[in-house]
This record gives sequence, C-alpha cells and structure tokens, in this order.
Amino acid sequence: MNNLSLAIMLVAIMPILAIAQSSETFSTIRLEDETTGNAITLSPSSLTSSYQLTFPASVPSIGPASVALVYNRLTQSTSFNALPTLNLLPQQIGYLDADGTTIRGSSGLVWDTTATQLQLQTTTSGTLLSVLRTPSSTMPVATFVGGNVGIGTTTPNVALDIDGDMAIRELNYTTAIAAAVNHNFDFGNTNRAGFVRLATALAAGRTFTGFVGGRNGKELEILNVSGQVMTLANESTGSVDTTRIRTATGADLDIPAQASIRLRYSAAEQRWRVTSMSPVIVQAFTKFADVVAAGDTEIPVNSASYIKVTNNSGNKNVTFPNGTIVGQIVVVQNLGPDRITITGANITITPPSDKADQGDALFFVWDGADWQLIARKT
Repeated sequence: MNNLSLAIMLVAIMPILAIAQSSETFSTIRLEDETTGNAITLSPSSLTSSYQLTFPASVPSIGPASVALVYNRLTQSTSFNALPTLNLLPQQIGYLDADGTTIRGSSGLVWDTTATQLQLQTTTSGTLLSVLRTPSSTMPVATFVGGNVGIGTTTPNVALDIDGDMAIRELNYTTAIAAAVNHNFDFGNTNRAGFVRLATALAAGRTFTGFVGGRNGKELEILNVSGQVMTLANESTGSVDTTRIRTATGADLDIPAQASIRLRYSAAEQRWRVTSMSPVIVQAFTKFADVVAAGDTEIPVNSASYIKVTNNSGNKNVTFPNGTIVGQIVVVQNLGPDRITITGANITITPPSDKADQGDALFFVWDGADWQLIARKT
C-alpha cells in the first residue's frame, strides 16, 4: 500500500490548473502544514484494510471564493465544497444568506445566554416576526406550553396577558341568503370571523338553526343590518346536533334590525349558547304587530311590544313564548270582534280575567319564569 504525504493549498484568485484525474489506494494519508509541521492522518477503520481515493480533475472555476476538498467515506470519493463564511457577532442567531455560503447574524435576532432566552428586537418600524404557512392547515403554527404569554408586558400574570388594545376583524357579509330557514350555516371559512356584519339586503326575515365551526369557548357576534328580523331557532333538529343553538329561555329568539347577538360555544353542551344581545332589548320591543287568530295562536312577544290581535273565528286561545329578559313588557289588545283567552304554563293570570273581549288591552311583564299580568284596560 502507498503511504502518501500531501500538502494541499487552494487559492481562488490563482489560475485554475487542469490536472489529470487520478486514483490511489491507500492505508494512510497524512496532511501536513509545511511551515508548522502540524499534521492530520486519515486511515481506514479497523473493518477496512484500505480505501481508494479519486481526486477531482480540477478546482472549480466558478462559485464561492473559498472551497475545501471533502472526502466521502461511504462513496470513497472527493469533491470541492464551499467553505461557509461567518459574518455575525457573539450571541447572534445565524442564518444562511442568499449566496448559499455566508452565515450572517442580526442584532435583532439574539440568544441571550445570561437570561437563556431568544430575543427579537428592532429599532425600526415594520414586521419583526412573520409566520407563514403555505398551503394553509388546521395544525398549529405555534404552541406555548407551560407558561404565560405577554403582549406589551414582560410580566404576564395569566395565560394570555395583553397590556394594550385588542381587535377582532369584521366580516362584512353581503352574500345572498335565499332560504327562509338555514341549517348548519357558515358565513365563510367555517365561521372563523369572530364579528360578522350581516349586511345582506333581505326582503323578509331569515331563520338560522345552527352555525358550523363551534370550538371550546369560541365566540361569534352577529350584527344584523339586513333590514329584516333575524331569528335564532332554539334546539332545532334542522341542524346537526353539534351546531345547534340553545337560548336562555328555550324559545326562538328574534334579533331585529340594528341589534346584535353574541354566542359562545360550549364544548360540554356541544351547543352555541346565547350570552348577550345589544341593544338590551330596547330596539327589539318598540314595534307593534298585527296578529290574526285563525286558531290557537302564539303571538310574537319577542319581536314587538304592542300586539293587536284580530279574532273573528269564535273564542280562541292565545299563548306567549318565554320572554328574553327580566322586565320585558308586552301589551296585547284584542281588536275582536270575538273574545280571546290568554293561556299557557308560563302565564300567571287569575281566571276569569284571562279573557279579553273586543277593545280590551292587557299589560304583561316577564319575571324570568312567567308572564305576570300587571294591568288591564277595558
């Protein structure tokens, strides 16, 4: 076997010398610095008696300024590879530049060895941290486990502590809603928008029996500027079980024009729960409604505060759905000509005053459980 002693120097500015490609079988290669005598020895492992070394035919004529001759033990071949150039200061996090050979650092990206923390900092305006995922995915792009997250504060006291303002972007929804009753409804992208402005121009009201996209604790606020009443159906089987809505009263809930409704998803109940309505029912109960009692009739006490009932079909029963808020007031007047009877498990009246003849008006207030008769005009 040959025992070779080699000294290799590569200088990028020197003319490139074309040499014949050669192969050598060796048991030991010794690389020695001819000035200092420092040396390194390359030898086959104990499992291999020898290697064959094939030198490249020439030094690259283009590419990075600094290259090294690299030997691959598995393929027993050599090649010229770029030597990285370091251009960063202590504690800076390194990144490979676009030239493919320079490792750079930035004063805005630093590992603090004293505090054992990564720091992102800048003295100029613009985006400091940008996280992009293409294509989009439901998998998390970042997780924070075992600590608190602070925005605008270095001492967060809870899981997410924000010292400053916070905004949820608005979705201005103007898409046509053709169906009178809508199941498993999606305002877009599985209802990811937390604040929806329902701005579809409607000629009549629309009913929603459920919304997709429910997640543990997720909020959905809808502002109704459609010009028509928006109705949330309570526990409707029209929607699948996990997208349904549950109101506080167990009755359908009407949201008039210019009012908003807020829902929060309960993972335990697998339902959207109505948590608030604004304005506080004032807008909802300043209207009046005309109702014709062609049979036993439930009147719309949650969309009007003054209801006129016309009954020309003999004595008919009139019922109320549950109210929406304690203190809600409704007035029912019988235009006749026939008598009506106000009845139902949620009505508190002592008979025979539950009867209303033509011209009679009855005043009720919702106490949270029953409609209480508080006054009567004959």
